[in-house]
Amino acid sequence: FPLVWTALYADIAGTSASVIRSLEDDGHSEQARDYRRALGVNLALNAGWSVLFWRSRRLDIATAEAALLALSSADLVRRARAAGDGHAALLAPYAAWCGFATVLTAAIARHLDRLAIVDPRRAERVAKDKVDRQLLELVLRTRSVNEMAAKVSMTSSGVHKRLSRM
Repeated sequence: FPLVWTALYADIAGTSASVIRSLEDDGHSEQARDYRRALGVNLALNAGWSVLFWRSRRLDIATAEAALLALSSADLVRRARAAGDGHAALLAPYAAWCGFATVLTAAIARHLDRLAIVDPRRAERVAKDKVDRQLLELVLRTRSVNEMAAKVSMTSSGVHKRLSRM
């Protein structure tokens, strides 16, 4: 993911600068201003997804936010077309990736919801023993399977197997 996002951010920056310059050079300053605003909203949505997904662990809201990000990205492609079809084509991979991220976020949310990890009150119903409860609590507080494994004296593959059985 870091490689993809680095390339996408470079694409967004370069293409957006070119779109704005092209629109302004062609006397479309209002469209350039509107593009800047849409880009600002898009980047705020992009940052917001990370907070909702990684920090808040609100995957249901992160999924909805990812869908808004995908729509916002498609809107940037539409707006970029005013500066030329080439600009729109350069932003299309970003919009496609945001669509993929929406589907992936929804799939992760569904999977974790099945495990009752998203709602700790439901964790008791799926946890079969003390280790299961520990793992479910750790999933809510940690980001690394290795970290979870160390805390329950288990291998990473053991953690994966245990979580997949719940």
